[in-house]
Formats: sequence, structure tokens, C-alpha cells
Amino acid sequence: MDTRQIFQALFDSRGPAGHPGGEWIFVGDLGCFEPERLSRIVSTVITGPRAYVAVSRREASEVSVETVPEVVLKYLEFGNVRIADIPLKQFVEVTQVGVARAWSHERLPMPSTLVFPEGIRLAHRHEIRGPKAHRAAAYARIRAAKIEPGFTLTESKDPRFAFYAEANVDAPRIWAVFRDLCQSLLGAEATFVINQIDYEPMPIGTAGTLEILGILESYRYQLTHDGMIQFGLVHQVDGLVREVFVAPTKHFMVWLDNPNSLHSVMKKHSVPQADKLQFIDQYPRISIPLPRDQTPFRDHGEFIRQLAKQFAES
Repeated sequence: MDTRQIFQALFDSRGPAGHPGGEWIFVGDLGCFEPERLSRIVSTVITGPRAYVAVSRREASEVSVETVPEVVLKYLEFGNVRIADIPLKQFVEVTQVGVARAWSHERLPMPSTLVFPEGIRLAHRHEIRGPKAHRAAAYARIRAAKIEPGFTLTESKDPRFAFYAEANVDAPRIWAVFRDLCQSLLGAEATFVINQIDYEPMPIGTAGTLEILGILESYRYQLTHDGMIQFGLVHQVDGLVREVFVAPTKHFMVWLDNPNSLHSVMKKHSVPQADKLQFIDQYPRISIPLPRDQTPFRDHGEFIRQLAKQFAES
């Protein structure tokens, strides 16, 4: 194909090479400018010895797969770059801010209705690892997943709390539900706990419940959308525990003694009671870095240290 034909194929408004109904899915983190990283990303999606690379009607060519990173870096000054295999079946896009995305020809026929946070989603077929039979079974489970808003409530035999609840809440409502549950279920004073996904939650400050919520208000976006962060408020007195906890996958776990207050908060936010719920952490999932302009911290450790510092100074 000539330069113009390559560009038209890769930048077709209906989707690359006229594949409507698909979507661009995240495959690389911010700042994908190193040749080695670009090579790894391209090799996971593009198969075959040669590929098409395009950025404009003037800058489009067929090159060997080995030289794709070099060509991409050259083209990026003109705009977003797209890459395709020669049969035009597999596609990668690298944006000028270094985000890499792959084109998926199929959208999941999602029976799930929960609005996921920005930093979490179910895995796509090519992102599932393991033997072929395992990948097929895992993808079949994802296609059948029915993850919906709602909450469950069960009585507890543990003397420290009378009831235990779990809940799925649409992402735009997570912070408001967390705030209202803390105000309704906890005492006047609470301890804030937080950590990254692979570590036990740790306490970083005890203060008035309203004071803690006031501190956290400035960080509500990262707390409610970052799939690598877990957090909660705990109130313990005389051997009794009341806690509102948000898992890394952003579903709620609540230990309580007053179910009427729980029902009131859930009714206020239109979260229905259910006999049983599915949660996203039961399925293969992907954590997506949040946009840099929304998260000024270099990493999750710096974010947690900033919160600890603010608690120490309050």
C-alpha cells in the first residue's frame, strides 16, 4: 500500500481499517518513550515480521517490526502514531503523552451494570495470562459477569459487631456513600487506615470523624478511583468495632451495629439491597494509572506519606 492508503486504513473514522464497534484499550503506562518499552508493547499485540506505521498522510510507511520503536519516536512530534500488522487485524496507538492503547474488535456484551472507577476494569481476552484452557475459561467468566450496584447485610456471630455488609456502588457515588456511612455508623472519633493493594491497611491518624472526612475531601478523586489504594475509617470502643472500608476494587466492607442507619444511607443513594452480589475482584481485572493532572504524586507511597503528614499537622 502507498502512504495515503496506509494512513486511511489506520485512521479510518469508523475504527482502524473499518472495524466499527471496537474500542481502544489501555496497554502501556504513561511515558512510553523508551525503545525497549515500546518494543515490548508492540510485540504483545502485533505479530509478524513487518508492520505499518502512520501519523499523517505524509508520514506513513511499512517497516520491519524491529524498527517500529525508532519510527514511532520519529513520528510522535507530528501527532499520535498508529501501528498495524500487515493483514490489518491488530492495531496499537501511541499518543504524544506516551500512552499506548490497543484496538479491541469486540466489546464485551456486559451484563454488568456497575459503573467502575477509572482505575479498574475487567481484563480483555489478550490480557489474560496462563494456559490456553485457563484463558478461555477466565474470559468466558468475564463475559458472563453480572456485577451490579447493591448491598448485602448479614448478622454476625462475632461479639465485636452485630452485622456485616458489603456493597457495590457506582463510581460517581463512592465518595458520597463513604462519607455518609462514616457519619451515620461511626462515633465522633475514628482512626483512618490506608495502604497499597498488597499490604495490610495501616493507621495513620486518629481524629474527629468529621475532621478526617474534611482532610480526605481534597483527595476524594484518587481515593475513589485508584485501583491500587485501599482505605477506611475505624471506631473501636469497649471491645466493639465499627468500620467502613473501601477495598482496592472499590467495593465496600462495613462492620456495624445499627442496620437502620445503613439502610437509610443506601436508600438515599439508590443502592438496593440484594441477596447476593458479584464483585470485580472475583474476575481477572486490570488496574489503570490515573491521569497525571489528577494525581500530582509520583507514586502511591508519596501519596500515603502526604496524607500521614497532613494528619500529623492537623
